[in-house]
Amino acid sequence: LKHFCINRQLRWQSMSDSELTNFTSSTSVHHHILVDDSHKILVCVPPKSGCTTWKTILANNSAKGPLPSGFDVMSLHFNNRLDGYGIKNLGDYSPKQIRNILQNYYKFLVVRHPLERIVSAYIDKLQSGRDPEWQQSLGRKILKALKRKASPRQIFYGTGVEFSEFIWYIKQFDESNVHWDPNYVLCHPCELEYDKIVKLETHKEDTYDIIKRKLAPTSFGFG
Repeated sequence: LKHFCINRQLRWQSMSDSELTNFTSSTSVHHHILVDDSHKILVCVPPKSGCTTWKTILANNSAKGPLPSGFDVMSLHFNNRLDGYGIKNLGDYSPKQIRNILQNYYKFLVVRHPLERIVSAYIDKLQSGRDPEWQQSLGRKILKALKRKASPRQIFYGTGVEFSEFIWYIKQFDESNVHWDPNYVLCHPCELEYDKIVKLETHKEDTYDIIKRKLAPTSFGFG
C-alpha cells in the first residue's frame, strides 16, 4: 500500500482547511471513518467488512459501556446512536481538530476480500429478506433493467434476483453503493495514511493488539 501511495500527490497535510472540511464531510468518508477521542483511535470500517462488530466494540468499551444484555447492536447504525457513546465521525470536527486527529491518533482500516463483500451484500440485501424496503428498491430496479419474465409478486417485492443478475446490474449501470464500493473509495488510504490494516478474514488475530493496547477493554465485543 505504501508503495502504491508513494506516487499519489494528495495527502491530508497538503489540503487547505476548506478542502479538508469538504473531503471529510463527503458522503464517501463521513459515515465510515469513526473517531474515539477517549482512546485516541480512528477506524475506517466499510459496510460488509465488520462495521457492526467494530461499532459494538467501540460502544462496549466507551465510558458508557458495556452495552446492556439484549441490546440491539444494529441500532448503532442509525440516528447518530454512537454519539451517545462518544464515538463521532471524522467530518464532525473542525479542521484544526481533524489535523490533530490525523497527526496523533492511532489510525487503522478494516478490509475484506472484495468478492466476499459483494457476496455478503447480495445475501444481506437481496436474499435474506432482513431489509424489505432495501430489497424492494434495488430488486425492482434490477428486474426492470433485466426485462425478463417475473411474477407480479417478484416485481412488487423485488425478489428472485440471481447473484449473476445482481453482478450484471451493478457492472452494467456502474451502480455505486457503500455496501460494495471499493475500500479505497470509502477509506482513502493514500490520503489519510493509516497505521494498520485489519483483515476481516483474520479479524481476531489482527485486532487483538489494538483492543488490548488501545482500548484496555472490559469487553472485547467480538460476539
